[in-house]
Amino acid sequence: MYGINLHNIKNIYFTIGNNERPKFAFLPFRRQIALNKLSPVSLELEKFKSEQLDEAEISLPLTDKQESELSDLLYDLKEAFASEKEPLGAIFSHEAEIILNIEIPYPPLLRRPAYPASPKSREALEIHIKELLDLSVTGKVVHNQEVEINTPVIVACHNGNSRMVGEFRALNTYTFPDRYPIPKIQIALTQISQEVYISTMDSLKGFHQNVVTQRARKYLRIIVHCGVYEYSRMPFCIENAPSHLKIMMNEIFPEELSEDGLIRWPLLNNIDNPTYVLEEASPHLPIERISVTDLKTTLFEVRSSYTQDRNCSILCQLLTEYFKDHSLIHAFDKVWKKSYDEGRFHLLDGIIYHRAKHTCVMTVVDRSLINLVLKQCHDSPFSVHLSEDRTRENVNTCIWWPMWQKNVAEYCKSCDRYQKAKKATGKIHGNMIKIQEPRRPWEIVHMDWATGLPPVGDKSYNLCLVIDDRFSKTPIFLSCHQDDKAMDTALLIWNRVVSWTGIFTDIISDRDPKFTSEPWKNLHQLFGTKLSFSTAYHPQTDGLAERMIQNLEDMVRRFHAYVLEFKYCDGFTHDWCNLLPALELAYKTSIHTSTNQTPDVLEKVCNPRLPQYSSQKNLVELHPTDSRFKGILEKGRKHAVRCMEDSFAYAKDKWDKLHAIPDFKVEYLVLLSTTKFNNIKEFKKLKDSFSGPFIIKALHGENFVEVELSKELSNKHPTFPVTLMKPYKSGDAKKLPFSNKVPQHIPPIESPGTRKFTKVLKERELRTKKLREYLVRYSDPTCKDEWFSENNIPEATKILRRFGHTRNKNVTK
Repeated sequence: MYGINLHNIKNIYFTIGNNERPKFAFLPFRRQIALNKLSPVSLELEKFKSEQLDEAEISLPLTDKQESELSDLLYDLKEAFASEKEPLGAIFSHEAEIILNIEIPYPPLLRRPAYPASPKSREALEIHIKELLDLSVTGKVVHNQEVEINTPVIVACHNGNSRMVGEFRALNTYTFPDRYPIPKIQIALTQISQEVYISTMDSLKGFHQNVVTQRARKYLRIIVHCGVYEYSRMPFCIENAPSHLKIMMNEIFPEELSEDGLIRWPLLNNIDNPTYVLEEASPHLPIERISVTDLKTTLFEVRSSYTQDRNCSILCQLLTEYFKDHSLIHAFDKVWKKSYDEGRFHLLDGIIYHRAKHTCVMTVVDRSLINLVLKQCHDSPFSVHLSEDRTRENVNTCIWWPMWQKNVAEYCKSCDRYQKAKKATGKIHGNMIKIQEPRRPWEIVHMDWATGLPPVGDKSYNLCLVIDDRFSKTPIFLSCHQDDKAMDTALLIWNRVVSWTGIFTDIISDRDPKFTSEPWKNLHQLFGTKLSFSTAYHPQTDGLAERMIQNLEDMVRRFHAYVLEFKYCDGFTHDWCNLLPALELAYKTSIHTSTNQTPDVLEKVCNPRLPQYSSQKNLVELHPTDSRFKGILEKGRKHAVRCMEDSFAYAKDKWDKLHAIPDFKVEYLVLLSTTKFNNIKEFKKLKDSFSGPFIIKALHGENFVEVELSKELSNKHPTFPVTLMKPYKSGDAKKLPFSNKVPQHIPPIESPGTRKFTKVLKERELRTKKLREYLVRYSDPTCKDEWFSENNIPEATKILRRFGHTRNKNVTK
């Protein structure tokens, strides 16, 4: 208790809790005691009661014994209360000091004139100055005193009330900051979570109780329109005011300090009161309970752990004020020595603090406490298994220990929930595999369609089939229709391409239905051609056709963008379909970047005659029967093979660097991606990204791994590509006990027999099989719609009848 004026005031109030609580006052003592029976000490006590406590009241009833003990307590602590001489009270044994980091002459920022003020603001300033003079907080600076530093003040008004505020920001800039670690809000809330009473105080009056030294008062001078005044007490908004107030309280109340460093203020009704009942008082307390974390380690345990660590023991000796032997510095470990040389360690009340930039946290070496902090900063609901960077930021504001960043990274990477729930956003694993390369033109070709073209010509062509020779890079462009069937595509190639190129040995294309249909497969079985399908949305295998389509679109766009016209002599405008022969010829006679030759030279030894060659009439041409023709042809083909090998080596080197495969070995633990698990019961948004861990059973080449699946996943093939798995990292059970592997959670798999159909959405007819299929929806919303024939649908008659009624209604509408 402080700042209580017990003289000539009718009611003296003590606030317990917040301002909404009732105020407790002392009632006047009405007992009359004979003076001849009192000792000199008793006379002073009775005088104190009659003069100071007669006008005081307390609302709660006290027994005679409690009332006597309370009077003795207040009499013994009367020096701490305010008086007529010190209206706010003062603590003279702990004067505040201010040290600047600059010397005379001071910069102009520290000596500025008074701010202009309106008549209303001047009147308010005069009232505030008079109040501070009456409270002995400030004093007038006479004219013969030299003023080197002064600070202007302003008046802030809010809701009819005014407050005088000093512009001390410039002074704080040139003040040495106190490195006393002020606890953060979350730490303070954690420390007071088990307290019964929580007292409040006016921080401004608390600062005014701190007396400033005579030397530092010249820095706290303020200037207003009516003169210069200097603070003799610590004002608000000064750099080291909060830390000085906390240091002062720690030195004045050493016995009231708890084990966790929080001050217990001596209150009137504490737990020592026999009439105090916790259950009755709890509903009236401003805070019933605060439970932030389960971190219950005391400062005593932290200090005790220092004695068991060699580096901490040496550090405590070196940071002692009167210790002069600095030869122990060489006994530090490398990490400790680096931080000590940088001046990051500070010893206060037996606790070592580590400073880094704007943070100053406690140094901890107890492994159990470190693991507990890691758990709270990563696994708790307030941390939600965040990333390594965010967990590092959380730990950085709590404690420090050697190699803490490495431990945080290890803890996050070995977290079971973090590994399974995190989406895979990086590069996929897997090395590039070399496919069979051709030895002559038109052995291996790439096929794909250029889509999104406008309908042109008499037959409204809206699609272009692109065929590209892998050996010579010669393209073929064929216009067709979007709704062409597989047989139409096969006949188009038979009539327009095979007569020129011959039968292909291998066709590389994506999984378009035109290539996967039965007629197309039967046709290639007849020709003896092999179909090689690349994966959808992965153009690495079918990249030649994809690139050729881009070139075709660029060439067409150059003639059709901005309504550019390409006409006959009679004025008929060409469309993109009629441009295809010219574009094909232009591309075949241009040099390709991968072979540094034109496609026609690699295929036919020479380029065809073009309009620009009309002036060159005397060129020597070789006949195919010439012996030199065969040599030139073989030389060109060897050059093409060598260029293909160099191109693949370059592409493989770049790909493998960005998509390196982890070091998978037999008996290693891996996690499987659930993106291909379509029969998982859980909702797509809530299911884990990975399942496992599973043990590697065998390795099949570079890109495939066989794992040992559980019974729930026994219906799946045990061999998976490396793109669908990642290594599982388990933490050290002794070092990181909270990051141990949790019991394996297999996603609930629903067997096909247990699914129930609710309705039919669509129907389709397969002409090849002469079969009708229906798109069926399951009762489970997590299952995708699937196509089934009538024989595979339970209660098909009932469901299809309902579908027929719904379809007829839609047709009627």
